[in-house]
Amino acid sequence: MKIEIILSFIVAMILSALLVPIVKIVGDKLNIIALQNERTIHNGRIVRIGGYAIYISFIVCAYIFLKTDVQINSILFSSFLVFIIGLYDDIHDVSPKVKLFVEIIAASIIIFYGKIMLRGITIPYLPGDICEWISIGITYLWIIGITNAINLIDGLDGLSSGISTIVLVTLSLTSLHFGRTDIAALSLLLAGATVGFLFYNFHPASIFMGDNGALFLGFMISVISLLGFGYKSSAFFTLGAPIIVLAVPIMDTIMAILRRKLRKKKFSDADREHLHHQLMFNLNLGQKKSVLILYGATVLFSLSSYIYLFDKKAAIALFVVLVVAFELFVEYTQMISRRYRPLLTIINLFVHSDKLPVLSEPEPDVHTLKDLSTQINEENKQQIDYYRRRARAYERTKRIMKKDKKSKLKLQILIVSILSVCVVFGVVAVMYLKNQGESNPPTVQQPVDDGLNYTLSTNPTDKMKEIFEQLEAANQSGDQEKEMTYAAAYFATDFFTWSNKKKREDIGGLNYVWPDSRQDFASFALRDYYANFTDYANKYGISLLPEVDNYVINGVSESEFRLESEEDKDKPCFDISIDITYKQVSGGMPTSSLKSSMVITVVKDTELYYVVGIDYKEA
Repeated sequence: MKIEIILSFIVAMILSALLVPIVKIVGDKLNIIALQNERTIHNGRIVRIGGYAIYISFIVCAYIFLKTDVQINSILFSSFLVFIIGLYDDIHDVSPKVKLFVEIIAASIIIFYGKIMLRGITIPYLPGDICEWISIGITYLWIIGITNAINLIDGLDGLSSGISTIVLVTLSLTSLHFGRTDIAALSLLLAGATVGFLFYNFHPASIFMGDNGALFLGFMISVISLLGFGYKSSAFFTLGAPIIVLAVPIMDTIMAILRRKLRKKKFSDADREHLHHQLMFNLNLGQKKSVLILYGATVLFSLSSYIYLFDKKAAIALFVVLVVAFELFVEYTQMISRRYRPLLTIINLFVHSDKLPVLSEPEPDVHTLKDLSTQINEENKQQIDYYRRRARAYERTKRIMKKDKKSKLKLQILIVSILSVCVVFGVVAVMYLKNQGESNPPTVQQPVDDGLNYTLSTNPTDKMKEIFEQLEAANQSGDQEKEMTYAAAYFATDFFTWSNKKKREDIGGLNYVWPDSRQDFASFALRDYYANFTDYANKYGISLLPEVDNYVINGVSESEFRLESEEDKDKPCFDISIDITYKQVSGGMPTSSLKSSMVITVVKDTELYYVVGIDYKEA
């Protein structure tokens, strides 16, 4: 793991921890506190704009640590919109329709400007254009759904911030496994900002993140999960893995939709029957234990996703056990309805217990009915007393706010000042990151091939010339195994060699990449291996930058990877395991930390082999 990634986490955490007390003071002075009513759990005055500290910490650290491209810029701008609407909702209530409208706009920026969306969906007998629009629709649902799911679970001290941290760390570890340091840095940076806030938000919380923090975190998590973990990744890791990692908020949201649908309520109508409410009230576990249990569940789901990288059967087994346990919990606590108990009813056929539902219950006697009636009346009395206390607290809070004659003016000043600060930070960060990134679109260093011949790069090294001669000879002789290994070797040699490049956008080996994927691969390269090209070139000089001088083929095997398009998906692909070594130059750039082991996936089209994936191996 690069030191810069760890440093970004630490800096973001410290900055967030320093900002939270300031946000608390400002929020308390301006009376932006969480109201107490029949649904709330907290007591006392608690500021509810803690997400402001998370956002500012993220923006400042993004300014320092992240490199830009179109995707990063789109994420920064769209997340700013989501944060602002959440912040305004915390200060002055906004209708769900307005928030949904802003979320749709933010998702549109991600999809159409950032080109971040779910890819690889193919449906038999449907044209590719229709499949693409279906992918866009699913992407909208994913972004909006996860954004609101994180917001829905923000009901107990430290719950939303803690689960978000676990999810972000998992996404980061998975990204590192695939060599995606850019996604890992983005995830850990945001995780650090959230951890700094969690110090104050864990039970007993002294500050709430509010909608501005919950919506921002949910939006960022949904988008990060769509970035993909590697240039070559399976369908599972495109969307399957994020679904498993986010299983707790996703399942809670699905239960809420079903529950409110059955009771003929609007989805926006809040209630006290979420997962955390069931643990706290139905099972009498209290806030801290309930939160820790949901932390544990999130860790286990995340673990099943990560184990999938190494042992698919073990991961699937763990996931099935977790899903069954969740189903039993839902039925036992009656989260959907009293009648929904299919699994418990089946279990009761084999294991008889008073705690399980029976297929047919005997008629209770008179004494049983009297005892039951007394118990129900007592429970109703306690519940009525509880709601009366909450209602009195709510009215007391309203009177305090009405007595403050300057409250309205203060809120207006706060809205203007916060919006101004956010705009300044957001615009400055975007402009800086944009200037740090590509000023020109990625260029194909080699001439475009005609599909019939391999091409030699501009300004090739001696090693590249040698491999190219071997590649052409293998192509002419029809030795396919040698041809695919030489194609992979040439790509790796050109891609990881910097000494013959003039600028960051001169991405080596690009002409050996599958034509439909070149633009995506170029974006991946600019965020990954080529991210620091300019800095090192200025420091050492281009002639002293890394140059691949040799390679070793460790093995060739048929790959499980398949191309996305319907017409190409059945073409056989091959995984080529390769190690490369760099030329040692006195006073040159150190190469010990550079990638040296990888698996390159190739596919044959017409007469040539093309690269369709690259997965780094850990040293």
